[in-house]
Amino acid sequence: GEGAAGGSGGSRRQPPPLVACFDKPGERVLIGSGKGLVTLLDLSGARLAEMQVAGGPVLRSLALSRDGMSFVLVCADRVIRAFALERLFEGGAAAGREHQDVVSRVPWALAAFTSDSEHVIGAAAAAEQKLYIWDGDRQLAKMLDGPKDPIVYFAYHPTRPILACCAKSGDIFVWTKQYCENWSAFAPDFKELEENEEYEEREDEFDQQPAQVEAKAEDEAEHIDIVTLEPSELAHFPDADDPDIELECLPIRPLADDDESAEGGAGIGEADAERKAPLGRKRKV
Repeated sequence: GEGAAGGSGGSRRQPPPLVACFDKPGERVLIGSGKGLVTLLDLSGARLAEMQVAGGPVLRSLALSRDGMSFVLVCADRVIRAFALERLFEGGAAAGREHQDVVSRVPWALAAFTSDSEHVIGAAAAAEQKLYIWDGDRQLAKMLDGPKDPIVYFAYHPTRPILACCAKSGDIFVWTKQYCENWSAFAPDFKELEENEEYEEREDEFDQQPAQVEAKAEDEAEHIDIVTLEPSELAHFPDADDPDIELECLPIRPLADDDESAEGGAGIGEADAERKAPLGRKRKV
């Protein structure tokens, strides 16, 4: 605070700052005063640029857009003003893009940009929740009415259309986009009803037809063979050296060497001799 306050750099006394926020890179600070003066300072407190809001109203809130290209002010004259950040370097007085309720002239508590930086949201300082949403052409795009619980603060989701509002009672109200489900997009013959209707079924609607009974009996009588192994081309790929179409494999049981067979060969039966066949020979399984 000392560095910013000491950054006046001139004999003219600066009005005391009331609101402030960082720019997107976090290397500069935007400061708003009680006389409508917006000043851009670096972190050392040196003044980089300043601009006077037309009429010199008291600034109650200051917020930067997510893309860092614009900022919005809540002024005490019941007008929300949006400016491009580059406008500060031009100096002088500026009116900006004004947003207000010209009918009821409600005062504003807070204002901010949406996540796409294309709409401005203003919260009315009223006994009930009232949120106004304007587009880039200053046209009122949407007005949201909530319960009789004044808004103290609100924050917009950085990437999604979701708004969280803190009320005076301590409750948090979450506003989001209302989506309409179109079930006919999944089932072309689906019929959407505005309200519940009593359905009258046909007399034979759920009766089994003779054709259905016969087809069910044929399915149950069909014999399914789960024993026979059919040759599969995916399991065996024969080549020129192995033209067999039957799958063959090596014996699982390890066989003794020929020397050991010669020493203990006496008394070997025909079955043992087959098991001690050379490894190069295949056995059918």
